[in-house]
Amino acid sequence: QQLGRDTGSARGELADEDDAYKGLTAQQIKRKKKRERRKQRKLEEKAKLIEDQVDQEVKTKLAASESTPVVIPEHVSSTEKKKKNRNKKKKKKKEEGKAPPIKMRIIGKEHKSRGERRAQTYPPSLSLPEMFPSNVYPEGEIQEHPGDFNTFRVTSKEKKAADKIQEAFYNEIREAAEVHRQTRRYAQQFIKPGMKMIDIVK
Repeated sequence: QQLGRDTGSARGELADEDDAYKGLTAQQIKRKKKRERRKQRKLEEKAKLIEDQVDQEVKTKLAASESTPVVIPEHVSSTEKKKKNRNKKKKKKKEEGKAPPIKMRIIGKEHKSRGERRAQTYPPSLSLPEMFPSNVYPEGEIQEHPGDFNTFRVTSKEKKAADKIQEAFYNEIREAAEVHRQTRRYAQQFIKPGMKMIDIVK
């Protein structure tokens, strides 16, 4: 009996639908159904809006009744948080994979030689012609010969003229001395007592 009633009611609904779409073409029926669906969606959206408004009013009333104000946090989806964490991890991996850059820093002014235009970097990267554009390298400490028997080499004009002829040769020796001085200065900054030669070379 119950099945008979259900089938009867279903037939009645179908008959009502047939009456609503009587005398319409297939396209007109489709359009009518679309309109009905739109109306249904709008009604559902309105109902949702009303529910949200009611919820908001309830929240504000609760916040007003309580002494401490209710702070509603901004909605951040879990997928966005996951994406941010992934990006951070990728950046960290990239930074770890890269070799640390060699930072060039200028060695202090107290080490600057005479006639030097540009100070050497650490590690050394400037060539001597860049540092001494005039190609005149600093003289070392000149010491007099001990004793009075050899003073003529300093006072004699002939000896002074002979030294001036050899000036180009002396300048080359001073250039080699400057290379040695700068290399020693660089090596002294990281060589420590007890280090192995292979570690120093590396």
